[in-house]
Amino acid sequence: MGVFGGPSTGQEVNEIVPVSGTGCIIAPAAIASCTLGAITNACEFQLVAGGSGASIRSATGSVLVHTITGGTFCVEGTTGPPFNWASTETVSFSGGTGEFTGVTGTGTGVATGQITTFDFAGHGFSWFTGTSTETLTK
Repeated sequence: MGVFGGPSTGQEVNEIVPVSGTGCIIAPAAIASCTLGAITNACEFQLVAGGSGASIRSATGSVLVHTITGGTFCVEGTTGPPFNWASTETVSFSGGTGEFTGVTGTGTGVATGQITTFDFAGHGFSWFTGTSTETLTK
């Protein structure tokens, strides 16, 4: 496929579940803590496999589709909303449009962002910026 890189925009729908443990600021006896910058009692979550997303490569308009296979999510609960967060993610690719038609592969990514709003059922909206590395085959 050649080299892929450069700016893109994307959307993703995912689900996170708390990691059992102690130390998290919002549930100190039930959720494991993680470190986010200077905050050592942020809350650790795990990404549930099966979420999905798509990225649009800015230079070509081609869309690359992915499915989440795993990852971690660390969110602080001291300043928000908005609440700062950081994540690592593994994904699998299953095609797309343009240059990504018929593509398969895997990838990893790291991101940081903020949860800007959420409801009592746990649904939320956030923004993020990140980098990823993909291995694609056509």
